[in-house]
Amino acid sequence: MEAVLDADALDAFETASRYLLFMGAAILGATATRNEAGLGWVEWGTVLFSGSIFLLLLLKNMGWPFALLGPVTPIGGALMIGGWILWLRSLRSGEGG
Repeated sequence: MEAVLDADALDAFETASRYLLFMGAAILGATATRNEAGLGWVEWGTVLFSGSIFLLLLLKNMGWPFALLGPVTPIGGALMIGGWILWLRSLRSGEGG
């Protein structure tokens, strides 16, 4: 990847990859509780967060800067945070998903 991406893009790719990996592992762990409340938000948030970064990097590398996708990343992050809050609240209240 170092041959294809500059330092900033490489950092962005690493961030997107790390979130994708950690959220996937966390979702798997969370489903072990048999409580899936809010995890759909986390899944979609992860797709939007990491996916938008990957797509922005791909388009930039192809010479098509598509800045319109930029706002999708924080929306994905907000969905991830909101989903985990919903999941934790449902655990605390004893509700199932």
